[in-house]
Amino acid sequence: MTVWLMSANSKKYDHQRAFEEQGFIFWRQIRSFAKGDLIYIYCTKPIGRILYVAEVEETGIPLKSVLSDKKYYSDERQQKEGNYIKLSLRKTYKGSKLDAADLSKFHFIPPQGPQRINSKELLGYLEDSFEEGEDE
Repeated sequence: MTVWLMSANSKKYDHQRAFEEQGFIFWRQIRSFAKGDLIYIYCTKPIGRILYVAEVEETGIPLKSVLSDKKYYSDERQQKEGNYIKLSLRKTYKGSKLDAADLSKFHFIPPQGPQRINSKELLGYLEDSFEEGEDE
């Protein structure tokens, strides 16, 4: 299992609404994701923090199988050809940490594309924060 970090732009895709309504989102498969991988999702401005952790439930899904997802795009043309992954929501972070300033102690820079989390310290901090954030 690989743990990933990627950014989500709510101005392009309403991931919050998709997670609330479906419990999952489809994401374009541009890396070698595998079933069971975990993905921490950094929500770009105006949110500016990691809010979700999701699990890769399925990979290699063709575009024709995810067309129902169009309603979450601000512009349907942004849904591109290619394969998609299905990300099932594991947890939503409800705390007040996990923004870029808080994560800077781990040399965090909001990712431009999906990247593996190789820092055990950062991963431990994220796991602990998600556990604590459920009670805040």
